[in-house]
Amino acid sequence: MDMPKLDNIHLRNIQFPFPIIIGRDAWGRADKPQPATFSVRISYPSELITRSGKTDDVSLTLDYGKLYRTITSMVEERAGTEWNMAHLAGMIRTIGLSVMDSTVNEAMEIPLEKQDAWNPSEAEVWVHLPKASLRAQGGLRFRSCMTRQSFTEAQGEEEWCIEDMQCSCVIGVNEHERQQKQVVVVTLGIKVAEPKEWRAEMMGSIQELSSLVVDGIEASSFLTVEALAIHIGRIAASKLDFSTITISVWKPSAMAQVEYSGIEITRPREAFVS
Repeated sequence: MDMPKLDNIHLRNIQFPFPIIIGRDAWGRADKPQPATFSVRISYPSELITRSGKTDDVSLTLDYGKLYRTITSMVEERAGTEWNMAHLAGMIRTIGLSVMDSTVNEAMEIPLEKQDAWNPSEAEVWVHLPKASLRAQGGLRFRSCMTRQSFTEAQGEEEWCIEDMQCSCVIGVNEHERQQKQVVVVTLGIKVAEPKEWRAEMMGSIQELSSLVVDGIEASSFLTVEALAIHIGRIAASKLDFSTITISVWKPSAMAQVEYSGIEITRPREAFVS
């Protein structure tokens, strides 16, 4: 059976309207609420989007308010629970797919006995903790994506991001760049192909990695951002198990007319393990 055409519905940068505890805070303290936002992308049949657009019929599309209320009420019911980012994102993703399924089944008038026969879809969730790291100005971000060909066939991907680590080191080939340290900005995107048993502890490992990366950069000297990127990859591979890592290194002060110059590379973990 051919895959039906799908569009996407988004809820972006939603703030939890109540305190929420997700792992340890930037100071390593447990049971401390911290700011958190989440974003959701859910695929939806193009056929229904087109029908809704032509008829202006809201019943044919996803009820954004219902999705928001269902997610936040489920989390609020577990007030005081210490979440980890992976489990929270997984729960939000599951709720999103459930709301989508019920809406599609009703809009397409699918009989109950056929509702689980074929329902391809994709759901992506980002959870962002902007103040979860002392070394990363952009905080920590976790992405969970599930692509479902049917109710019994699905593929998942997880990604952890450390955003905008500010470091100072001697880097560059020009004479003036060798005289003193300059700021470099580093972002890491760490992908895990399949959920791992240790992912409950992953947030703490990511927080520790941000400190290791900053300390490792500031204690070193480089001619090129390429060498710096490889150095960062080796630090990450020594700390974490992952499938691939994307390393972004930016020099905001290197060129007067350029806001940032730098490099972005994506490599498997094996590239940094000798």
